[in-house]
Amino acid sequence: MIKSVNAPKLFIHSRDDEVVPFRLGKKLYNAASSPKELIEIEGPHNNVFLDSKEKYISSIKRFIEQVSKKEL
Repeated sequence: MIKSVNAPKLFIHSRDDEVVPFRLGKKLYNAASSPKELIEIEGPHNNVFLDSKEKYISSIKRFIEQVSKKEL
């Protein structure tokens, strides 16, 4: 299913995620078609956005900026 999504995709996943194992996030990323990007962050599932706040936010901002430039 993910392979048929042609829109740019940003995957953000933590190796410390105890709910969704990183290997499954990586498997989803590998199955996706381009354009795609994978950002590895740190922290457990429910706190990852706090533990990796700077990287989390900056990655999303950069991705949106890149996609916006291509859309114009």
